[in-house]
Amino acid sequence: MQLEVGDMILWDDPEDRDIGWIVHTEERLYEGGINERLLLFIVWAKQEGEPETIWEEYLLGRDYVTIVKGERHD
Repeated sequence: MQLEVGDMILWDDPEDRDIGWIVHTEERLYEGGINERLLLFIVWAKQEGEPETIWEEYLLGRDYVTIVKGERHD
């Protein structure tokens, strides 16, 4: 599954619960590597300021994260 703009993220870690939405995505080199990976820009409900950036692989690798697929509106 590739994440897209409009997808909702339910972060349900017992020590840190939040809801976020992907507002932008960019293909970028992954931490000095050769292959491009998807970098997500996420706005969290409890956080103010600039969107947080998270690598797609990091987000999908967490068992306490649920993705709710949304519709893309360009």
